[in-house]
Amino acid sequence: MRGSRLSDCEIMIMQCVWAVDYDISSLEIQKAMLNKFQKKYERTTIATFLKKLKDKNFLMSYQKGVVVYYRALVSEKEFQKEEAQLFKNTIFGGSFSKLLSAFAESENLTKEEADQIKEWVDGNRKNC
Repeated sequence: MRGSRLSDCEIMIMQCVWAVDYDISSLEIQKAMLNKFQKKYERTTIATFLKKLKDKNFLMSYQKGVVVYYRALVSEKEFQKEEAQLFKNTIFGGSFSKLLSAFAESENLTKEEADQIKEWVDGNRKNC
């Protein structure tokens, strides 16, 4: 598990990087932040976020001419798994059933969602 947590803005930056299947420039990230999240940040602010993400080993960069490109070092799925594990351990004392109960009680699950959860639990019970 990574030691460095991401701020909400850093997560939004990473979502912009994960959303494309190519290396992305800071200008493209700036535009994506505006289009996807309605966040208008100056070039220097984006650069600060990108530097922090590089320092936390979430991004790598390289320069081609005058343009700097960024690539994720951590997949979105890997990040989600780590964050979910941390959330479960921190908030619910490591109990998956308490976590699931909290979501089920607060989300008003549809029958279809409840069936999907049951199917997942039944499928993973075999691994126990």
